[in-house]
Amino acid sequence: MMTVPQHVQDGVWILVDFYIQLDKIAEAEKLFQQHVADGRNDRGNLFFSMLRRSTEPGHFVSLEAWETMADIENHDAQPHHPIFLKALAEIQSKEKDVHFLDFFAEGKERT
Repeated sequence: MMTVPQHVQDGVWILVDFYIQLDKIAEAEKLFQQHVADGRNDRGNLFFSMLRRSTEPGHFVSLEAWETMADIENHDAQPHHPIFLKALAEIQSKEKDVHFLDFFAEGKERT
């Protein structure tokens, strides 16, 4: 079971829904793998993963945690980010949805 350290719980959490054209799934997978690799190297990144809905292959979700809002703004200002957004625009079926989250509970391992 994953334990989330307190400093990560205290970060700024974001969930982003991405909607991809079904004939562009393989392209999206490569794009998201690169985006996560780039984002994990940006200042203040605490967590960055991509998931996909099991029942909707064109619906990808990123879950991110950043130390501060300024770190998110820094991530968005990095040279890799506009490249990502341009490539995303060519394969998405509709605009992404961004949700800010508050971390409030964690599952604990059973003893």
